[in-house]
Amino acid sequence: MTEVSTFRRYLLRATYLLILVGLGLEIWPGLIHHEKPWSLWHGVGASLLAAVTILAAMGIRYPLRMLPLLLFELVWKSIWLATI
Repeated sequence: MTEVSTFRRYLLRATYLLILVGLGLEIWPGLIHHEKPWSLWHGVGASLLAAVTILAAMGIRYPLRMLPLLLFELVWKSIWLATI
């Protein structure tokens, strides 16, 4: 297996950090402090994105092992953009 350059590892870590901060500021406050019950699909979406933030935090420590998370982000956002 070929070695990944240090620059690329830090670029991956920066991408995970961007996901962590962006989703963390948007999803977690609503997840912790919501006044009324959510609809089923809103709760599912919020829970899924909260799980992505936790996995992105793990990606900062293990950037190559968590690479499928970035692929998942790319695929679901591409599907969303194509359909919405």
